[in-house]
Amino acid sequence: MTSGRRTLRVPSPCDLYAEPPLGPLLLLDLAAAVAANALRAHHVAVAGDVFPDETDEVTAARILAHACDQLGRERPAVLHR
Repeated sequence: MTSGRRTLRVPSPCDLYAEPPLGPLLLLDLAAAVAANALRAHHVAVAGDVFPDETDEVTAARILAHACDQLGRERPAVLHR
């Protein structure tokens, strides 16, 4: 298991001038990463296998954490160079 750390590049003023949406996208990316980590910290079971008898809350946490991870993987390349 990895620590979940990743390096994000802060857009330069030139990047933000050329592509103003990069700032809010970076904030959303960070928020998604923090949300996924918080869900995994609160619901440790979401880090492992799916169990048929898990509660609806754990299932929802698993789905939300996965969705947050997907958002992080689909961010613009300039945010994770």
